[in-house]
Amino acid sequence: VPVLFRDYRDSSLNFLNVNEYDIDEGNDVFVRRFMLYDTLSGVSDSSSTDDEGNYIPDVIRYANKITLSVQVQDTSAGKIFPPILSLTYKERELASWDSDSNMKRDFIFFRAEYSMKVSNYEDVVIAFFSVACVLAGITWTMRVNNWSRRNFRMTSAKNTNMEGRLRRDDGLAAGGPIGGRAGPPAGLGRPQQEQAYSNFWYLWCVFMILVHCLVIFYFPFIFFLCTYWFVFFKMQDTVYVMLPPSNNFENEDDDYYIVWVLIYLCFFCQSTWIIHLIYRQCTADVFFIDYERPHGKDRAETPVSVWRTIFAANEWNELQTARPTSLSFTLFVITMVLIGWKREYLATPQPNMNDFTERDLNMILRFANTTWWFVVLELFQLGFNWMMIYFGREPKDQLFIDFCTMAKISVLVLDERYHGYYLHCDSPHAHADTDMATLTERLLAEESGHSTARGIPVLGDREEYRDIQCFDIYLTDGWSRWFNDIRKYLEREARQAGPKNNSSGKAGDMPAYRAQQRQSRSFLRNTTTLRERHAHLEVGAMEIINKGLRMFISQGLKDDLFWDVSPPQSLFGALIKTPPPDISGRAAYNVLTPDRLHRYTCTGTYSYAGVHFYGIEWDLWLHNALTFAMFDFWFKDTATSVVCTWAIYQLLRFFRGYFGAANLANRTLVDSTFLI
Repeated sequence: VPVLFRDYRDSSLNFLNVNEYDIDEGNDVFVRRFMLYDTLSGVSDSSSTDDEGNYIPDVIRYANKITLSVQVQDTSAGKIFPPILSLTYKERELASWDSDSNMKRDFIFFRAEYSMKVSNYEDVVIAFFSVACVLAGITWTMRVNNWSRRNFRMTSAKNTNMEGRLRRDDGLAAGGPIGGRAGPPAGLGRPQQEQAYSNFWYLWCVFMILVHCLVIFYFPFIFFLCTYWFVFFKMQDTVYVMLPPSNNFENEDDDYYIVWVLIYLCFFCQSTWIIHLIYRQCTADVFFIDYERPHGKDRAETPVSVWRTIFAANEWNELQTARPTSLSFTLFVITMVLIGWKREYLATPQPNMNDFTERDLNMILRFANTTWWFVVLELFQLGFNWMMIYFGREPKDQLFIDFCTMAKISVLVLDERYHGYYLHCDSPHAHADTDMATLTERLLAEESGHSTARGIPVLGDREEYRDIQCFDIYLTDGWSRWFNDIRKYLEREARQAGPKNNSSGKAGDMPAYRAQQRQSRSFLRNTTTLRERHAHLEVGAMEIINKGLRMFISQGLKDDLFWDVSPPQSLFGALIKTPPPDISGRAAYNVLTPDRLHRYTCTGTYSYAGVHFYGIEWDLWLHNALTFAMFDFWFKDTATSVVCTWAIYQLLRFFRGYFGAANLANRTLVDSTFLI
């Protein structure tokens, strides 16, 4: 057997047997003999002797790493090249034994490695990697173009003059301060491109889209590459395929190097993308539109109850961190299978699916083994949810729409300045604030199909839109200015009115007040105290915005506050969020597009769920799988990887729930005390 000393030096003191690339193997020097330890060459003239007169060496040399490499010929299945025994030596001085007792012992690593040089392996990998890069680049270009179309508008030639108009008694009348329009503001020439975001935010979003595109194409490339080796290596009856050799990533010529780099890249990119999504979700603008009418003629005598809005806000808050699948269930099953049933040893470099002997695990086999369990368990849970739909169990996002419909609470969500979602939940009944018997009777009517359509009334004459409740909404610059001007005016009014003093002096003893004081010390922006929120309610902020949005939905406003409906998008257009053809920088009116995404997905998820965890299930699943893979590489222990994956997800879930609830309280003026 040829013996290869890794520490061998030539006359010029060059390490000839340390190979950075495969081409460097041409000058390797082999020998016939080797030794496990050497006590002779470490003897010097000054070496002392023992009681028997034997010299005591100053240095002991011993084999620290021993590898027997057996390589299968890639041109002739079943044949091998001559095995090579590689040794790496270490030295220790006997003088250090007295000062450090640990120097008297050491571990010796022995490894038998069976591999095969695949002649076309690198060419095939580079070809598929190039295809993944091209597809990622094309998708990134399309998504950036769609993002730009959604987020850039020409400056509106008309502007809402809010100053002084909301002070009038007829302030809520159509054509008054909310519907009133003024001419172009002073100094406004021809329309210019409106910069909705700063240059930094634009570049950041473009970079994040690129990061996400790379992950969604690189991950399948790595996954199927590792699956190929797992299937053809572990499931072969006659050995004709062996794993590529590895030098533990000592250089870029390692056949595993590209897999190692891409898994790291995907993990950090996906983690950044998830943090970006959480930030966007926690800064989305949410408003609940109450369509309930007072029971009497005088609103002051019979005010509309706010408890339905509070209930809707609480359900929305619970939906923010809900998912159609359970990570705890996934990790529990993975722990039971990999550890309890020892299926983690399917990743040993032995061409036998029934061999569960505890050995070192191969990296690509380990990644394929664990990731396939994530895939199977995810599909199982989604399939179970899809099956339960046919047994009458609706998804949570559909249940939220049903609840809001019975409560007559519509929802407007703006995840971008000129884009958002509208849930029309105005039931055809006159009042939602009624007794239980009436509510039950309405539910029976809904179940029997005797109830009228739930869609927007102004679209009632168009059959295809009669039952559509969820819409993507694309806004004009005029609408954005109109809505923001109303809120800015109400903000000024609230500041001028100021928080009212509590005459009893016991406000600080109220639990809600103490909770708001604690919340006001957080680092989330725009967090207000209970007193400040009360000032906004005193100037009628909720009623004024509610009235304006109801007028907008009923098409009671004109010009660029008017809206029309556009046909629904295709599946691909919905996935990459392509705006309708009517939307451009010079959009003259707002556009509502029916949401049909739930018809294409097995979970029935609506697109508005994208502002919750519920709508980014695949991104969260991918992050969970990559997190597990990374910790599995780092610690090489399944139990530790399971605990770390669960802890990382719970940390993300905590931040999403905490800051999401704070944002919901600030935007909707529903105190966080009610968000249980």
